[in-house]
Amino acid sequence: MNAIHAYAWMFATLLFILAIQLAPGALTGNVTLASAGLDHSQNSNAWMGLFVVLALALGIMYARYRHFTHP
Repeated sequence: MNAIHAYAWMFATLLFILAIQLAPGALTGNVTLASAGLDHSQNSNAWMGLFVVLALALGIMYARYRHFTHP
């Protein structure tokens, strides 16, 4: 599998994680920063959660990249 497929998987992974973040608000028809867990004024752990999600996304993306480009 070539690099284009790897980057496509990276993008799809990011969209998937973003969809998970927005799911609670999307189910009620109210997508806001608070529903995504990104409103710092309402959740003191919001930034930590965001960084954990970003780290997880980057880790998954890198693992897919290594797997698809260096089999």
